[in-house]
Amino acid sequence: MRSCTLFIAVLTLLAFGAIADAFAQEPIVRLRLDTINVRAGAEQALLPVYIENYDDPIIHSELWYRLSRPDLCSLRTEIETAGTRLDGWTGLQLIYSIADDGTDVRLYLGDPINPIGILFHPGTWPQPAFYLEFDAYELPDTTLVDSLRLELIDSSPSFFKLIGLGGEYLGTYVDTVPDTSYWRCVQYIDDVCVDWERVSIPPYDSIEIVQSEVLRIDTTQLKVYDGLIRVHDVTCGDFNGDDNVDLSDVIGLVGYLFLGGPEPVFLPMMNVDGSPGGEVDLPDVIHLVSALFMGGASPDCPE
Repeated sequence: MRSCTLFIAVLTLLAFGAIADAFAQEPIVRLRLDTINVRAGAEQALLPVYIENYDDPIIHSELWYRLSRPDLCSLRTEIETAGTRLDGWTGLQLIYSIADDGTDVRLYLGDPINPIGILFHPGTWPQPAFYLEFDAYELPDTTLVDSLRLELIDSSPSFFKLIGLGGEYLGTYVDTVPDTSYWRCVQYIDDVCVDWERVSIPPYDSIEIVQSEVLRIDTTQLKVYDGLIRVHDVTCGDFNGDDNVDLSDVIGLVGYLFLGGPEPVFLPMMNVDGSPGGEVDLPDVIHLVSALFMGGASPDCPE
């Protein structure tokens, strides 16, 4: 009897698991910004924007990006498309700033009314959809590294649209909400109101509540990941941030990697062998020693 009860319990758990999997919803589109490192004072730096639409083609997109720290960087009203998913695109492309002060950029890509083709074909794509362009400001003398976030405003379809081949808004749903109106009588004839005006504050004579349909973003279908820009003024190989690359930096790196010593002032600038994965490890120690004392290649950190 006990084994039968256990068997039924296991079946019940499996059934609940299957139901949970059925209700678990994979996103139809992911929009992702990278984390990048950029030298202070860099002009026309590039930040990759990835759009991963797995099933639905996209013929039009409206995207609005905004900086969290306008004192560190300024967005340009330009994008770079060479080597991206938009390479060779000749359709409608409007790029402008709402604030007009470098803190934001609005992109209007593809014509939803008269599309000339598909903007983003479905599938998995390793290359970015496009690059945002920005300038990095100089850092104060007392600061070696600072960072800011770049966010996609995704709170409403008024700011964030992805339109599919059939004209449908991807990743949205219709919500029904009460819409309250307040009315004040402005003309009476024999105690009967014959003319009304809509008001937003008291006094008012009547209230009208109707159900309105509102288009909303479905965050289970559209996943958005903000980006991080790290602005630095650190020389490649400079472990301690003293603006020199010498034996003290080799000692610091060895201590950090193998002896539990303190971290470098900016770890990415210790990837001196330029490994694409960004790892800082023994080959970086060897590369730095070779560069300093054996006439080897100079430190080459990826920006």
